[in-house]
Amino acid sequence: MGVLKDEYEEVLKDPVFGPILAIVENKLIYSGKIIHCFICKQLKVSKLHELWFLFAKRSLRFSMQEFHAVTGLKFKYEPEIDFINWKDDKGFWSLVLKQNRKINLFSVRDELLKECKEWTYVDRVRVVYMCIIHGFIMAKDWKVSIFQEYIRLVMDFEKLRMYPWGLCAYDELLASIFRAREDLHLKNSYMLDGFSYAFQIWIMEAVPDIGTMVGKKIKKNITKVRCRNWKRSGNVSYQDISSLESHFDKLFPFISHTGNNDVVDNVDFIREDEKKDERVGQEDVEVEDVTEEPSVVVEEPAVVAEEPVVVVKRGKRKLIDPGVESRKKQLLCQWAAEHNSGVSGDLKTFIEGLFTSSFNSLKELVQKDCWGQNRSRRN
Repeated sequence: MGVLKDEYEEVLKDPVFGPILAIVENKLIYSGKIIHCFICKQLKVSKLHELWFLFAKRSLRFSMQEFHAVTGLKFKYEPEIDFINWKDDKGFWSLVLKQNRKINLFSVRDELLKECKEWTYVDRVRVVYMCIIHGFIMAKDWKVSIFQEYIRLVMDFEKLRMYPWGLCAYDELLASIFRAREDLHLKNSYMLDGFSYAFQIWIMEAVPDIGTMVGKKIKKNITKVRCRNWKRSGNVSYQDISSLESHFDKLFPFISHTGNNDVVDNVDFIREDEKKDERVGQEDVEVEDVTEEPSVVVEEPAVVAEEPVVVVKRGKRKLIDPGVESRKKQLLCQWAAEHNSGVSGDLKTFIEGLFTSSFNSLKELVQKDCWGQNRSRRN
């Protein structure tokens, strides 16, 4: 019997976190190529809390609505629920909170797995929750201490399920994408915090032809919690994605839990400080319309390290270079090689020790670095 096998199975049945773990159970491949390709297609808009991308001369939106359709995670904060106070049950995690002890995923692997046999069953379930939340949904680095807030939340499973994990993971992901995009031409690799698997699955849903390249839908017409409806199919190359822009079946600029192309009027998705930008609020935005506005720019990465970044701006054309596209594709393929989520090789040992039997479906993903700190490499 593997360490924490029963405890993992318990979390797998959780109505909030179980569907997220379906990604692991269904062996869906994490594709750094897909994620990196779309980050390179990001539109520069005035929106603060949503992203827009250009694919086949059409703009596609990634917002809280799309994130919710993929994950089903809550966005609404419940002010009447006390998420701060917790009940001391005299167990291990109560002691951690009282002592303000710092614990990260390294200490879980190296210390706590050896100690947990002496814990109560509930405390062992709690460590599974925290590994999934801290290492998968929020995708924090192994060296980063698990937030005391998370530990307080797992002291009460009902409160844990009521917490707005969708809002937290989405904001973390957006901030990370913004940082990655700004530094795209400066670094050989970049890391994405937050639940970047949801970003990939949104791409697969918004561009169904990309979805069928890397995955296979389990059931048709699933519109809610779409992350549970994909299973592994195959790998995808940058050339595969690029070729789709000239011949694709259909695109969905908006997706929601009610269906494709639906825009849901839900107060849970409204942010008071959000800005309006009518230019990208249409289903079909031609690339000419985008480039006419100086504040809406389709930025691209540097073609090669020694050359300046070439971006599309109003009244300007790309420099003519017969070999530029082939060099760019070759470079992007190297950048987005399937090292994917970017945690260390020690992860395989950790996961096998943590959930030996339960995480058999994760082993191949682990070999491709698909757990923990989601990272797209460009090297």
